[in-house]
Amino acid sequence: MLALAQVLVNRGHSPCIAAPANFEHWVTSHELPFFPLGSDMQAWIQQNAQFLSGSPVKLFKGMTQFFNEQLPTQFEQLDAAVEGSDAIVSAGLAFAAPSVAARRTASGQH
Repeated sequence: MLALAQVLVNRGHSPCIAAPANFEHWVTSHELPFFPLGSDMQAWIQQNAQFLSGSPVKLFKGMTQFFNEQLPTQFEQLDAAVEGSDAIVSAGLAFAAPSVAARRTASGQH
């Protein structure tokens, strides 16, 4: 995503990166705007390791907990981060991005 953002800057656009807060220093060291989005996944995995080993039922329970915690926060944070944007490009665990983009498109917001 940083490489894409840098190409966009070189072409006259103003991209911003929305990612977990633990990426802020890395992103801003490349002189790109940063908005926090969601939680630090490495920290979440360490704190919830019990869900990652064992049965598929445990894994499903852990993922359900993750989504219940993350989605409301992501919707709020991403909606604020993309205010005035012409496009949203998402990857990884930015699960709210397609819904935020669709809602903004349907309501005529940019």
